[in-house]
Amino acid sequence: MIYIHIMARMASERAPGKSCASLAGKAAFVRAAERALAVLPESIVIVNTTMAVLDDPIELLAKAEGYDVFRCLEEAPSTGLPRVDRLCREYEMKPDDILVWMFGDTPLDYMQFVPFLIKALQEHDCDRFIWPENPDHTLIWGVGWPPIVTVRGFYMAYKKYSSYEQHPWWTALDGERLLAAPIPGKLKQPWPWRKLTLDYPQQVMQAKLIYEKLYQGEVLSIWDVYDLMKREPSIAHLPDSCPDHKLYGQHLDWFWDALREKVTAHIEIPEEIIV
Repeated sequence: MIYIHIMARMASERAPGKSCASLAGKAAFVRAAERALAVLPESIVIVNTTMAVLDDPIELLAKAEGYDVFRCLEEAPSTGLPRVDRLCREYEMKPDDILVWMFGDTPLDYMQFVPFLIKALQEHDCDRFIWPENPDHTLIWGVGWPPIVTVRGFYMAYKKYSSYEQHPWWTALDGERLLAAPIPGKLKQPWPWRKLTLDYPQQVMQAKLIYEKLYQGEVLSIWDVYDLMKREPSIAHLPDSCPDHKLYGQHLDWFWDALREKVTAHIEIPEEIIV
């Protein structure tokens, strides 16, 4: 079974309410789910949020879309890893079930090659996919994509750590058998924006403008977004005033080296599926 797992909550020091920011009439986390369902239509969408009253709108909006909602107490800043632990047990997930790990503030994740990667994970009996040449596994030159991991892989990592300080969210997406592939050449071109996440109000405004100008009832193509940014650099540069984002893992070379040591299979991603 494939579960599209979306972490969403209203609390945020930098951009409060960002998961429910309206993008062409729908909440940002709903747009993220739509992108995933466009390529994984048989998946179960679970919106994972907290018991805080502030997060009630997330539950209402998710149920209106027909998504499952899982709520429990927040026990780790922003990542909610203990919530994922409870969710896996509540849904009686099997070790080989797949979690497509998304966030409510990433409504423009690049999804097109995710089905290919899931199939490759299953064929090679691996726990997780990584880009061995990229220290930041969540970004491909500005194009976000959701990490995918087996439930087995999540638990292998989760049980190693006793506190959040030892366990930033990306270490939860681990495992013992990793699948790797070089970044496709088509995605290595310079991208005319920073990362497409809603970390700051400027990025929320950027996403609103992207949807306002491009949305016509279909899931947005990342290449249409690319063309828009090239045509209208004022939109591309909206987040320039945000504090610089250090790439995840830049200070964790030991971690990425350890991951590379656990790569048990290599694949090539066909250029023709990068659409």
